[in-house]
Amino acid sequence: NDFGRYEAFASELDFKWGFLLSPPDSTVQAAPVWLGEFGTDENSLWWQHLLRYLIDNEVDFAYWSINGEKYTGQPETFGLYMEDFVTLRDPWKMEALQDVMNKTRKGLWSASDS
Repeated sequence: NDFGRYEAFASELDFKWGFLLSPPDSTVQAAPVWLGEFGTDENSLWWQHLLRYLIDNEVDFAYWSINGEKYTGQPETFGLYMEDFVTLRDPWKMEALQDVMNKTRKGLWSASDS
């Protein structure tokens, strides 16, 4: 049974959209891929596998959402911040996202490149 194995997870993403990142016999992407939804707000197996996939495949992403409220008085559980917009909701989440950013930096433009 492959359930829970990273290899099965990665194979599924490769089949659905990961093939666009590195088509066979090519050194360039077939199409730009940008991940905007992570699909969980828990430090689950899905979260861990997805972050590993981002690193392994240099996937570009943005995390939604940063805000602490959906609207006044309604918490945004996916948000990086609490309702006060100062306190981190889940420090583990910020640390994990920073880890991905630090491990997927090759090829990024910097001010020294200009």
